[in-house]
Amino acid sequence: MPSYPFLKPFIVHGHDHDFRDAVVSHLKDELGMDRVVLDGVASAGRTVIEKFEEESSKCNLAIVLLTPDDEGRTSHGDKYLTARPNVWIELGFFIASFGRKSGRTLLIYKKGLDIPTDLAGVLYLDATTGFGDPDVSKRLEVELNALSATPTLLPVPALASSNDYFISGTVSLAPI
Repeated sequence: MPSYPFLKPFIVHGHDHDFRDAVVSHLKDELGMDRVVLDGVASAGRTVIEKFEEESSKCNLAIVLLTPDDEGRTSHGDKYLTARPNVWIELGFFIASFGRKSGRTLLIYKKGLDIPTDLAGVLYLDATTGFGDPDVSKRLEVELNALSATPTLLPVPALASSNDYFISGTVSLAPI
């Protein structure tokens, strides 16, 4: 079983809690990864954005779960499915924080979701078949191994222990 003790992902998710729980369980039980899920962290009197900013600063990887949670309509009345607004905002935050080409923002996608045109060409891991699918798990491990092999590791300032690192590099996933 591979282990990635130096990676601490922040899990961005919407309302598909079964999918979120499957991903979190796989990261913890199969890959030995400590992770942050915001609703599992005490608020300690902080506002949501304060909590997000503080907790995300302790992470060196973002795993963004793009699931079709909401229904929207175009100005012409056409329906489409989209991720929760917080997912898009947090995805933008991590792309800006880590850099789009760093490979440190992994997108895990379920079909049926409308992707904004600004993300056209961005790569993702298709987990429509479910996170229990061995091919999905194997592809995630390929991406994590690529991060592990990255020659440039920088300590995470907020954690500052020998097992916590920022990683720079590029991760490629399947095209949208």
